[in-house]
Amino acid sequence: MLTRKRPQSGTQRLDSPYRPQHPAPLIGLLVLYLTATPGLAKDGDRPPRLNPVSQRTTTPYPAVRLTSFVFDQPRPIRAWSARIDLTAEGVELIATCPGDVEPPSETACATTLAFAKSETVQLAINASPFSPFRQKSGAGMDVVGLAACNGKVFSQPHQDFGALVETQSGSVEIWSPPIDRAQQDTIEDAVSGFRVLVRDGKSQAEQVAAKVAKGFAGVNPRSAVGLSADGKTLWLIAVDGRNTGRSEGMTLTELAAFGISLV
Repeated sequence: MLTRKRPQSGTQRLDSPYRPQHPAPLIGLLVLYLTATPGLAKDGDRPPRLNPVSQRTTTPYPAVRLTSFVFDQPRPIRAWSARIDLTAEGVELIATCPGDVEPPSETACATTLAFAKSETVQLAINASPFSPFRQKSGAGMDVVGLAACNGKVFSQPHQDFGALVETQSGSVEIWSPPIDRAQQDTIEDAVSGFRVLVRDGKSQAEQVAAKVAKGFAGVNPRSAVGLSADGKTLWLIAVDGRNTGRSEGMTLTELAAFGISLV
């Protein structure tokens, strides 16, 4: 996502929280759960904090600070965050574009690694709900929620889902539903997530968990994105899961807490 031209087309890895082991629709930009983290919450508003037993931070690129975390409680967890300075020279966000697929499909499947290589980006992460599930790379699929590329909206917003948006004026924003037609006219690129987990620095995870399936709110692999209040700093979050004894994943409540702790 750094220092490269905007693509004319692309593929998308739009993952489910269950992370299948074969190709799924992918995206080289944004996230599964959108966590807007525009400010610090009061202590009473915070979910229980996760305390890593170790963490390591590197700066692989001038605009990127990458941190790995290892937790042993409440279960073994390994997680990563990339803190990106959106004001730094050469930083560009690239979203999946419509694929050469038959309607009603909107784009094509690929793995995250394949997308990163084909678009020559430095960072890539999965985003957006999708349907149906595909096992073959290149197969057509439908994005569930807002998706846009190069100023063209090719998937309409979902009534319950948020989106990460780069506007035509260059600002980066997290939008909560409802997203109306006038807003869509201002979009340059966009990807959808599921529900917003953190708003104004406060966790919304318990409210979200009450509205979704128990298994969905429970321990799973996770990916998320967060944005500072001034829109200048972006966080990409990945949590490994379903790896017993090494990294078993996070609940929605834990993911919200982890996102807040990064600010």
